[in-house]
Amino acid sequence: MDWKEIGFNSEEEMKASIERVQRARRNPPSPIQQGLDNKSRLQENMDEHGRLDLNAISEGARLEELDKVVASRLYQDEQRAKEQKRTDAINDLLKKVAAATKAENEAKAQAAIDKEKAEAIKAIEEKHKKENGVFVDPLDDAYRALLK
Repeated sequence: MDWKEIGFNSEEEMKASIERVQRARRNPPSPIQQGLDNKSRLQENMDEHGRLDLNAISEGARLEELDKVVASRLYQDEQRAKEQKRTDAINDLLKKVAAATKAENEAKAQAAIDKEKAEAIKAIEEKHKKENGVFVDPLDDAYRALLK
């Protein structure tokens, strides 16, 4: 994440926000704890004369809003990572199916080629038999033709 793009004043401020968001996700505060936190924040936002420090309140509100943006970004990143993991698993499965289908198709094609080859050899053998039933090699016929 780019801290300037989001609206932080520094990278350290962004890291602190990320830590606050992650801490809140790990240990969500109870309603009682939220009330105590609000009370302590109110005390922190008082100046030395007991008046509310509007600058501190607006800074706190700005940081809370940025924490919401950070929480949203972290959630989106987690969802993207889950979706990417799911997509990778599906792609791996599809690759395995494709490889199995390819192997099956190659085996079928090779079986068809072997069958055609056997039929062709059988046809050649029948064609080159002499009247006494002896197989004559086609090369022998070719050599005899050359010698004539």
